Amino acid sequence: VGGAVESAPLRRAAARRGLRVSAEFTVGRAEPGREKDTSGGSDEREEAHGAGAVTQEGRLICSWEDIERMILQIAAEVEKSGIKFDALMGITRGGMIPAILFAQRFRVRNVMAASVLFYEDDGARFYGVTEPRFLSFPEDDLLSGMRILVVDDVWDSGRTACAVRARIERAGGTPFICTLHYKHGDSGKPDFY
Repeated sequence: VGGAVESAPLRRAAARRGLRVSAEFTVGRAEPGREKDTSGGSDEREEAHGAGAVTQEGRLICSWEDIERMILQIAAEVEKSGIKFDALMGITRGGMIPAILFAQRFRVRNVMAASVLFYEDDGARFYGVTEPRFLSFPEDDLLSGMRILVVDDVWDSGRTACAVRARIERAGGTPFICTLHYKHGDSGKPDFY
């Protein structure tokens, strides 16, 4: 399996241009200004993924180091499972960069995108859409017989990832869902998080 994910060159290039590299994930409506609970009462994996600071809007700001740590932790779980993937699929937009980092880690060159419309950036449903809507998706013959790691940033309701899973299964592929953050709920859960 590939080596560690390395983004130091990206950080250095951004620093030369006076940019700060970070990413944002919506992780629910936290109390404004409340930092993550580190009392030890939460799930160990959830705690390990809960880096960053919560903004007033309920967003968790993650640095590249946070994302690298999450990718490496999840990659270790995937490696323990023994599953070898034929392809990776990133769900736009939040799953694209993590999908590329996993592809580098697992040395998988076949990386696809599922462009799905469901949520706005603020977490609200896009113009009242009640079900995920596919804007673009790989053709069935590219999915048939393939083991595909589907990557997204956040499992909120799980409806987007489940819609992608169902579409891959209808095409004859075998999907496994991976998210960087899993919001515990009653809608199932990803295979890896």
